Amino acid sequence: VQALHRAEGIYTLQIGQVFPSDLRDGTLDRFFQEGSVWRTERVLSGLQRPVHALFADLDGDKVEDLCVSSFGNQLGRLAWYRSIHSPRPEKHWITPNPGSLGSVIRDMDGDGSMEMIALIAQGRESLRSFSYLGAGEFQEHILLEFSPVHGSTSFECVDFDRDGKMDVLITNGDNGEYASPFKHYHGIRLYRGVGAGRLEEAFFYPLNGAFKALARDFDEDGDLDIAAISFFPNYPESPEESFVYLENRGGWNFEASSGVDPCLGRWLVMDSGDADGDGDLDIVLGSFAQGPPSVPIPTVVRESWRTNGVGVLILENQLR
Repeated sequence: VQALHRAEGIYTLQIGQVFPSDLRDGTLDRFFQEGSVWRTERVLSGLQRPVHALFADLDGDKVEDLCVSSFGNQLGRLAWYRSIHSPRPEKHWITPNPGSLGSVIRDMDGDGSMEMIALIAQGRESLRSFSYLGAGEFQEHILLEFSPVHGSTSFECVDFDRDGKMDVLITNGDNGEYASPFKHYHGIRLYRGVGAGRLEEAFFYPLNGAFKALARDFDEDGDLDIAAISFFPNYPESPEESFVYLENRGGWNFEASSGVDPCLGRWLVMDSGDADGDGDLDIVLGSFAQGPPSVPIPTVVRESWRTNGVGVLILENQLR
């Protein structure tokens, strides 16, 4: 589910079980090169459906640690491993509950010190900050709290309006537990930082099954645009929801477009970078057509995924 390129090698995080499970099949491996030979090392095992890993100095001792978000199912946790590169890293729990989707290190409250920010789902839907207290313990603050059926799926912390305060881009659209109606509150939200760690909703774009959003200056006009994917779109009525591009028009206003054929794949993951080396930002989409059938999907779309679908789709930026 994640690859981390670092000086000492490539770390790969394996979820173990794609569908809901509490089995401890997740692992973190390191691939490294010795001369012309590539070797592998098992760093962590026994993880419960891990979905994100973050290297950072979490306790301020100038030694790198590791934070792992194990989403799990009924069980799971947000954990950190002190001195991850030592022979026996110490394991600590930050929160012993399932639903952790990922973490970043940011100064959310503007006090000059960094906090760990994490998005939590699975009935405890919230965005939380964690400040290190010492002795392996963190102090937890709830920045945003949502309904237990909110369906959080992804987040980014970024200064969207360039005012020096951290803003947050969040998607909610998990509709995969069981067959259920589309939800009008699923979509993309921008929360504007107003100081002292407080956030206020500044923008909402309804998107059935919203699964991930990226804030980048794709058109290089000096502001941040948004690319988003849906894993549970309304295929019968609005299949274009599977990929949406929101061009920033200023003042928290955006112009929406799509242009990606939904018959090419069912987009589960997305990333951005200069894939073709021409100096602008491209978008990479990853498909998982075997996802849960909890929303209606026309037979023609399913058959297209099976016969003509792609695993990876690169959207090349046409600026250059």
